[in-house]
Amino acid sequence: QHTATMGSLQNTYNGEDIIKRDEWVRRIQTKEWRPDRTFVIEPKLDGMSVEIVYESWVFVRAVTRGDGDTGEDITQHALWLRWLPKRIDALQDIETVALRGEIVMPRDAFTRLEGTLTTSWWAFANPRNATAGTLRQLDTSLVATRGLEIVVYDLLFTSTPIETITTASERFSALQSRWFVVSDMIYYCKTIQEVVQFCLDEKTKQQAEASRIELDGLVIKINEF
Repeated sequence: QHTATMGSLQNTYNGEDIIKRDEWVRRIQTKEWRPDRTFVIEPKLDGMSVEIVYESWVFVRAVTRGDGDTGEDITQHALWLRWLPKRIDALQDIETVALRGEIVMPRDAFTRLEGTLTTSWWAFANPRNATAGTLRQLDTSLVATRGLEIVVYDLLFTSTPIETITTASERFSALQSRWFVVSDMIYYCKTIQEVVQFCLDEKTKQQAEASRIELDGLVIKINEF
């Protein structure tokens, strides 16, 4: 059972649809909408989504997304993940913190893995499938030998509100300062028109293709909560 529901994303494939989504959000948040709101764009990593939970700032549990409310306990596998701190610096007096991240296999690790698999029966179609397959193995140490990593990108739940974090950019800074690895492809836009321009820019596509981790698109968020 997840500490907080892990929702799914709504897809969009063109600039016109992005504009319509923005107008829809403005309509349903008429009272809360701030005209000075800005946007965050981050990569959608192509891996396995996971909730990681800390109690008294010590890592205690990792659960796959599953259906959003319940998932598979992979705590023993997670202990072998690169970039997962087992203890983090306290931000304030909070008993429980739940974070959302993506477990991924970098492209170079996938290439090395392909070279070690002796038959096509064992082959994986892509890094995402290799990640999922590794997390289902009884030998949890394969997580380390196959080079799986975790990239954290969201704060799902805190047992006590953190009043000092009011934007996505502050959230990323708080995560980085506590030894988590976050994506290095995070961008900020002042208007929805800038968002569309960035998403459709050929340079954005080229950067995604050159990323050390396979991507499955971009995620657009409102910066201010």
